[in-house]
Amino acid sequence: VDSRKDSDEMKAILGTNEDRKKYANEFKDKKSNFKIAILVDMWITGFDVPSLDTIYLDKPVETHNLIQTISRVNRVFKGKVEGLVVDYIGLEAALMKAMRMYNGDAIPISNGDASYVIFKDFLSRINDIMCNCDFQDFFDDSITPLQRLNIIQKGTEYVMQLKEREQNFMAFSLRMKKAFDICVGDARITEQDLNMMHYYLCVRSVIYKMTLGDTPDITLMNKKISKLVDQAILSTYQGEAFDFSNKDNVTDLFSDEFLNKIKSIPYTNTKFQALVKLLKKAIGEFGKTNRLKSTIFSEKLKKVIDKYNARDEIEGVFEIIDEFVDDLSKELEELFKSLQEEKQSFERLGITYDEKAFYDILIAVGEKYGFREQIADDKFIFLAKEIKKIVSNKSKYTDWTNRQDIKDELYADVAVLLKRNGYPPKPIDETYDEIMKQVENFKKNNI
Repeated sequence: VDSRKDSDEMKAILGTNEDRKKYANEFKDKKSNFKIAILVDMWITGFDVPSLDTIYLDKPVETHNLIQTISRVNRVFKGKVEGLVVDYIGLEAALMKAMRMYNGDAIPISNGDASYVIFKDFLSRINDIMCNCDFQDFFDDSITPLQRLNIIQKGTEYVMQLKEREQNFMAFSLRMKKAFDICVGDARITEQDLNMMHYYLCVRSVIYKMTLGDTPDITLMNKKISKLVDQAILSTYQGEAFDFSNKDNVTDLFSDEFLNKIKSIPYTNTKFQALVKLLKKAIGEFGKTNRLKSTIFSEKLKKVIDKYNARDEIEGVFEIIDEFVDDLSKELEELFKSLQEEKQSFERLGITYDEKAFYDILIAVGEKYGFREQIADDKFIFLAKEIKKIVSNKSKYTDWTNRQDIKDELYADVAVLLKRNGYPPKPIDETYDEIMKQVENFKKNNI
């Protein structure tokens, strides 16, 4: 049916492509109330909703389309035990036929058979994703380890170039790996299947390490491949200096050394992810002392990440998208420099690092409610120092944050101090609330 011939009334009912894209995004959002969709030949290929647990089939579907259709509900999701396929017309024969495409004459009655089909299905999907990425030399025994590392990194960059491509690759490779866990050793799995899987898991592991920070899951790989992944990750971050989880690096986290090494990374998306990781760690450390300012920096970082996550919407060739990501990396570099300056700003005020946190609260409330200019800077500095003294006096009790009487005393002492000094000109509860949040933050981080 040619939709272009639809009447205006029908077009209004069906909506535009943008409407359908909006519906798709909303259906993928686990927090959305959009839970049920009635579809015809849509959302079958390349459409993943991990939380989806039930699908109802009332039309004939065959071969590869059938496998892909029922695969909509087999994604892993926290709290989801299994997927349910409700068959209204009797598709068992069609399913057997579809599985024989992979199994030959065997009747798929075991978990191993089903897992083999799923493994092949997702391996095929990843092959489609990677069809424009040249990585065949990876399997050439004559190339050097460095060349092999470069191929892993190029594959990583290719996958991360588009958000949807990255999401699909990570989801499909996870399903491929889980299926292989069950059918490992199946005689139908070829050496080429294994080689392709190993390469994809190499790329997956590097992306996982960069974006999530945990140790990549390489349990399926032999020692040679596992070592390659470790080397690729170290090479990507240029050595142990980029192990942001290393507590010994906290002191140097705000130095130019980290930033300069990241700026030298030749891969656009890899550089961006490294900058995000650096900033998240640095802001987290800064937030242990200054909750308010770290929240502001986190919001700025989120805005840049949101732009990055919308990169698929940019029209143009991939070079334009790469330029866009490069510009975002420069924004992150400037944000990091601002964080460096903010971290040292207490020195020019003549107060301590801890006192600066209360100073920032007093300034922020003054600016928000329009009385900042009515109070001299030295008054803000004085009040910040006095508030820190009150907090330090109360914190001598080991359980002070669990005792309501001491918290009430602290609140009252701060209120008296501020009122005596004309801050704020009129009562504003937000001042005390922010101060108490900062006090809890100090205690949480043992400051």
